[in-house]
Amino acid sequence: MEITYDLRASAWRRLANYLIDYLIQIALVFCVGLVAGALYRFFDMAGPYNYITNMNRIEEFLLGALVGFGYYFIFEAANSRTLGKYITGTKVVTWHGEKPTVGRIAKRTLCRLIPLEIFSFLAERPLGWHDSISDTVVVDVKRYEEELALKNSFEEIGAVAE
Repeated sequence: MEITYDLRASAWRRLANYLIDYLIQIALVFCVGLVAGALYRFFDMAGPYNYITNMNRIEEFLLGALVGFGYYFIFEAANSRTLGKYITGTKVVTWHGEKPTVGRIAKRTLCRLIPLEIFSFLAERPLGWHDSISDTVVVDVKRYEEELALKNSFEEIGAVAE
């Protein structure tokens, strides 16, 4: 099954995905800080707390990148959807309508770290660099499943006729 333009998620849904997932990543980084603080307060383990409170900008960026990579990779490798995609009714598939391999998801997730990658969505038919480089696309789940069911029903009719 080839993915057509009408099956793709709208730019507004993609923006909503980004904002929801970004807020979740901020919450995860906050939780890392809470854990470090709890370790210090309850177990007198000052190392993680001191490290986090004294991080420079590069270390902060790397922590955020690590949390972001883990978030996107774990969710999208497991079921092609982040929490943002669940909320907006979208998911990641290949251009042939299949679940992406773990390798494609890793490539897709690494491409999110490209500086200014967010601006790749300003085109007339937005397709992020993390989509185009990994040969993946975000689709509207409802329309995708309707199209898949239609395709499968045609294949069943052809199989019965043979």
